[in-house]
Amino acid sequence: MRESHSDTALNVLFSASFALNIAGNSIICYTILHKRSLRTTMNILFVNLSIADMTVGLFMSPWFIFIKLFQHPTGNPGLMLCTFLTGQTLMLCGGVVSFCTLLSISIERYYAIIHPHSYKGRLSTRKVRIIIILSWVFGILWVVPQMLTRKYSEEKQFCVGDWPKRWHVIAYSICWLLIAFVIPVCIMAAIYLRIINALWRTGNKTVNICQRVRMRSRKRLTKIMIAITIIYCCCWAPVTIFYCVSSFVSTMQAGSLWHKVGILMVTLNSSINPVLYSYQSNQLKIHIKKTMKNLLCCFIKRGRVDVVRECQPRAFVGNNSTLTTRLT
Repeated sequence: MRESHSDTALNVLFSASFALNIAGNSIICYTILHKRSLRTTMNILFVNLSIADMTVGLFMSPWFIFIKLFQHPTGNPGLMLCTFLTGQTLMLCGGVVSFCTLLSISIERYYAIIHPHSYKGRLSTRKVRIIIILSWVFGILWVVPQMLTRKYSEEKQFCVGDWPKRWHVIAYSICWLLIAFVIPVCIMAAIYLRIINALWRTGNKTVNICQRVRMRSRKRLTKIMIAITIIYCCCWAPVTIFYCVSSFVSTMQAGSLWHKVGILMVTLNSSINPVLYSYQSNQLKIHIKKTMKNLLCCFIKRGRVDVVRECQPRAFVGNNSTLTTRLT
């Protein structure tokens, strides 16, 4: 009975995080891509992060939300589903793209603040395109071994890895822990510590008003990026450590309660990120609010015709006598 209650609670949390993930990240992508003034190189990287977060949500949901609604097939159809959909391989691809993008942003912040006159660290449109393409290529290549070894286990009722030899999965899990977590986290921690030291040391010496405004803007963006990085580390650490430890300890298996909790934290990370992205600049926050207001008005307009006035400009609401009264 306890297990059924925990499964129900996890399904509710997975469904809520999935809805927030898709809604929030879609709004971020639409707002930035729809408004030309928002298409800065940094914002385009945030769009890439949002797409990576949606990838995590889309390829997490088939197993943890909809699995109760259908019977997972066996044989070749089950193998294909585990390889591309229910085996969580492409969800991990989204995670790889996320840390590659976060690492690129931290390096850009380092050059922008520590070496502001250096051309090497400046993000051009061409560099951003290369970063995005390489991050997705690396993410797909990294999960290819997972895709080739995934199969459906009728006994465990879960997609598991069927590696040719035991040392293969041990080597892969250790590399995953190091390359996808430990090394990038250590690099980003060192970079942001250096940035914090430089920002707060120089911020106290600035006298010019323009320099103060610029420094305040850089501090805000740095705080947001540090928060995003810390949340990413906290949310991805459990499942990353689980994969590594489970390759050594046979009792820790995919599909267990702790594994599901680790996956849930990953999906919560993808749901929280859109809120943090919106705080990086006042302009982006204003346009996000406008987008949400327009969507709400359109939604209400479809459901109730009598509230169409709320979606119209103030000058055209009401009759002439009402307008005259307001003007006087």
